[in-house]
Amino acid sequence: YSTFLQRAFDQVFEEFALQKLPVVFCLDRAGLVGSDGAVHHGFADIAYLRVLPGVVLMAPADAP
Repeated sequence: YSTFLQRAFDQVFEEFALQKLPVVFCLDRAGLVGSDGAVHHGFADIAYLRVLPGVVLMAPADAP
């Protein structure tokens, strides 16, 4: 769940972003999703990951 990455934000910043390491995180349930409950909504994931240097965010989507 993307919401649980908030707990590891410091580690992501210090261990990967600052050292410019090539790491790929695949996160599930980004944004507001289904009926998993409020604690499982990753509504802040994009906001707090955007501030990290060198981070590229991508989201899959269906073709039009």
